[in-house]
Amino acid sequence: MNLIGSYKNIWSHTKGFTTKEQLVVIESDDWGSERIPNKEAQNNLMVAGIQIKQNPHTMLDTLENGNDFYALVDLFNKPKFKPHKPVITCNWIMANPDYEKIDNSNFEQYYFEPFSKTYFNKYGNNELLSMVKDTMNQGHIFPQFHGREHIQFIHWLAMLRQKHSQLITAFKQKCFGVDLNDLGYRKNLTAAFEYKNKFELNQISDSISEGLDLFNQIFGFKSTTAIAPRYVFDSAIEKVLKQNGIEGIQSALNQLKPIKLGYRNIYHYTGEINSLKQTYTVRNAFFEPSYSNSINWVQQVLKKAQMAFWFNKPLIISMHRINFVGGLSETNRTQNLKQLEELLTQLIIKYPKIQFINSDQLLKKISDSYVRN
Repeated sequence: MNLIGSYKNIWSHTKGFTTKEQLVVIESDDWGSERIPNKEAQNNLMVAGIQIKQNPHTMLDTLENGNDFYALVDLFNKPKFKPHKPVITCNWIMANPDYEKIDNSNFEQYYFEPFSKTYFNKYGNNELLSMVKDTMNQGHIFPQFHGREHIQFIHWLAMLRQKHSQLITAFKQKCFGVDLNDLGYRKNLTAAFEYKNKFELNQISDSISEGLDLFNQIFGFKSTTAIAPRYVFDSAIEKVLKQNGIEGIQSALNQLKPIKLGYRNIYHYTGEINSLKQTYTVRNAFFEPSYSNSINWVQQVLKKAQMAFWFNKPLIISMHRINFVGGLSETNRTQNLKQLEELLTQLIIKYPKIQFINSDQLLKKISDSYVRN
């Protein structure tokens, strides 16, 4: 972290919500999204000259499967963890591109399919969706909203119509999230809430409304918090989320607000309230072993826990789905779950009164605290 980031990190810990409880929230993004469908597609991208090895998401990130959930549930059900009831807030992408329909429209129209249909198309049954709901009902995961899709579909379709060769190649492999050399500061098009004009804002607003309706239909309850893809959003997006029932904004320390030639950092703190009365919660620790094997992620999070609890703050840990999926590499899932087991073990040893809660429960604790005070 650079000097400004270090200063803002301390600043964030000194403001907002405080609690004597040792609270831990685990937030995990990208569930439901199919980044790379299989190893064959991955290999075809490499053969076509598309650089995927520099991005862990194009090397390891794929749709979750039954074995991923079995492994996660087995870990949480170990006797040493059962009394503490760890839970992961899984932030869901509600739909994936319908490549066949988009292709048939000559890239003029965007079509999507709910992630539940992607499950069925890939696995041939509804067992995975049932497993997701069972895991949710057991209290191991708690879904929240991450977006209808993880692609800025307006820009994507425009570049496909322009016959962008790498995007066309990726499209034929049913991939959207590849890094490109000619996108400047963007690198890829996965910041789904980014827009350039009122027309695009209206399109994205509709996608948010539809995505949240899908969330309610599939999970049977409304999401109260949301996390913007790649942390890219602005006040207009917050207003749309508010109109659709979102009261809590999950965030990194810095929100990325789009400007003409890049992004402007806007820093937040947990318990901060915006003009719409929405509450920000800020991730202050990162457990992302799929991103690098040269970092001791367990020790890094333990240091962040010590700092958070010293300031009477909740520990909010980012762990993307990529760390828990084995469809492209079983070793990835196995090794990362071992590290997660070690992290949970050490947290419980060091802080025996620790409480694992989900993002909605944290939002309620913040609200209750402010009402009492």
